[in-house]
Amino acid sequence: MAFEILKIVLAVLGGLALVYIGLRVLRFVGQKPPDPPPPGSLRKVKLKYLCTICSTELEVKMAPVEDPDPPKHCGEEMNLQAPIDD
Repeated sequence: MAFEILKIVLAVLGGLALVYIGLRVLRFVGQKPPDPPPPGSLRKVKLKYLCTICSTELEVKMAPVEDPDPPKHCGEEMNLQAPIDD
C-alpha cells in the first residue's frame, strides 16, 4: 500500500517537473530578440577568412568593431587571409 502511494507521489512530482521545465523552455524561446544596434554603429571593414577544413571563404564587409573575432566554421575558427585592398 505504501509503495503504491510512493509511486503515485513520484509520478505526480515527475509530471510537475516536466511541466515546469517545458514552461521555462517556452518562456526562453518566446523572449523578444535583442534590439538591433543603432544606425551607423557598424563599421566598414574588409576582411577575408578561410576555413582550413573545407576551404570555405568568407568576406566580412561590416562589423561592430574594427577588428572582429574570427568566425567559426566546421567547429574551428577561420583563418584571416588578408585585409582586402581596393
